[in-house]
Amino acid sequence: MNRNFLNQLGDQAAVVGALAVLTFILSALIAFFIVRDFKGKPNSATPSVQQQSQQEQGDRPRL
Repeated sequence: MNRNFLNQLGDQAAVVGALAVLTFILSALIAFFIVRDFKGKPNSATPSVQQQSQQEQGDRPRL
């Protein structure tokens, strides 16, 4: 194997590694912002659904 071929392989490995690192950082940032948004409004739909189910249970006569 000549040295030029090995250099090209090394360059390709460096590019692939850099792309993998950038992809990982980008996905971590996206996940961080998604989690932060959900922490900002915890269970936004749950309280109204719970109140509605409690009201329905109160309206029904117990058998």
